[in-house]
Amino acid sequence: MKILQLTNDNTLDIFFFNANVFHEESALQTALICSRVCTGWRALLLSTPSIWARVLDIRQLVKISSAGQAEILSRTGSAPLWVSAKIAGRGEAGDLLSVSLIRDHWSRIERLKLSISHLDGRELWPVLARPAPILRTFEVSTSQKGIMDTNGSETPLFSDHAPALSTFMGECLPLNLSAPWLQGIRQLCLGFHLSTFDILTCLQSTPQLEILITRTVSSSNTNRSTHLPTVTLPKLVKLYFQYVDLQDCMTLLRGIKIPESCSIVCFADRSGVSKRSDIDILSKLLKEAVPELSSYLQRFIQVHSSKISVVTIYLDSGTLIFHCDTDIRMPALEHTPVFVAALMDQFQVFSTVQDSQSLLPTLFSRCNFDMITTLVLDFFSILPLSETQLMTWFRFYFICFPSVQHLHVSEGTLQLVLALSQTSVADGTIVFPLMETLTVTGFDETWGRSGEAELGLPRPVVQFLRYRKAINLSVKTLIYDQVLPPGLNLKGLEDITGLRVRVRRRSLEDNEQTEEYILIS
Repeated sequence: MKILQLTNDNTLDIFFFNANVFHEESALQTALICSRVCTGWRALLLSTPSIWARVLDIRQLVKISSAGQAEILSRTGSAPLWVSAKIAGRGEAGDLLSVSLIRDHWSRIERLKLSISHLDGRELWPVLARPAPILRTFEVSTSQKGIMDTNGSETPLFSDHAPALSTFMGECLPLNLSAPWLQGIRQLCLGFHLSTFDILTCLQSTPQLEILITRTVSSSNTNRSTHLPTVTLPKLVKLYFQYVDLQDCMTLLRGIKIPESCSIVCFADRSGVSKRSDIDILSKLLKEAVPELSSYLQRFIQVHSSKISVVTIYLDSGTLIFHCDTDIRMPALEHTPVFVAALMDQFQVFSTVQDSQSLLPTLFSRCNFDMITTLVLDFFSILPLSETQLMTWFRFYFICFPSVQHLHVSEGTLQLVLALSQTSVADGTIVFPLMETLTVTGFDETWGRSGEAELGLPRPVVQFLRYRKAINLSVKTLIYDQVLPPGLNLKGLEDITGLRVRVRRRSLEDNEQTEEYILIS
């Protein structure tokens, strides 16, 4: 069927699909172009105000003449508005248009996404403090703490009246912790102004909450010694802590009773640890926190065991990230159940405090990972470690994953895998006995500069493939991922008969080329 032969209903479905200012950057241009294709499309679009109401991207609208802006706004009729705007605070045309459109049409706005780079609130707060009768989604983001100044206004956000609101992402805004509209919130982002006590108090008013995001909790310690509320959130599917102090993360986890299937994404931050006293405090905190995180991980794995197949572990001199993914998709929430434990700027404790070394494997060594078939490892710029430390820490990364078929590593990490594989064989343990595919990215650019090539040693990837062949556990497929231009070779693979080599070359523009070879004798 030709596109112009589609029924009006089918054509409108396509128009509506593209008329989403939050998913399509060119939504406004697409609507304008489609309205000029033919008389039929133009009549259909001009008779559907809700399409024009959903494409109000101020960054695009400001490029149009004043008359054009007025025409587009008139086409929205009385339909609920979807608005995406950015305020830079430099008196730019986009700033003025954003503030005026939000101010003049506030009662019609159904979804608002606003990015603020610089604003003291004197112009915008009086608008945000007005009742929002049809507002469903409200997202205000900023890169600066406390950027919104209410200028002494005692009027609460939305005048505490936003009966339709289900998504609130406004951690930079002052908030009434018991506002009536919190009762209907399904997605909530908090932080900046709020302490852990404030957050738990607020959550007592959110029985419908499904996704909670907490960023940069207030550094106030005044509530840590007081009695904290306990909150039950039966519908919660995702709990996300971003750049939150580890102690605050654990305080919130202990204060929230969540369903066993709930995703936990915990980016626990502890920067600036330099003094010995700070390290000792952090060491004590980690001893308490890591086993608790492990218990949450065990619970997550038990609930989702049939859907988990991928684990990613990242480790450098300052950060540990453990990522457990599932194959489950929840389109309504744009959410996939995951478990992520990230200890930011804290790894130095593992390497400097003797009694903290056992904590690293403690996070996951008690979990059953028999279902994991894909393992992604990235150990980057590890501090100098003794052989004992290597065996104590990293051995668990390998023996805990007996069913891995697909291994993804950088070449530097592969050197460590090879060293521990050879040591484990001496102990009677085979690392990754079922592995069939090796994907190598992040090739070691220092190879050859330190003398290995001059000594005739092959690259680590070649050494590893030869080693696997020698123990009769040959890798079947090597996927070689690199960014153009190519400059690395795999000389030395010629004797690994039957190996399938797939070379993926990606340009800086992410254009991908794939070549495939099968080595024959």
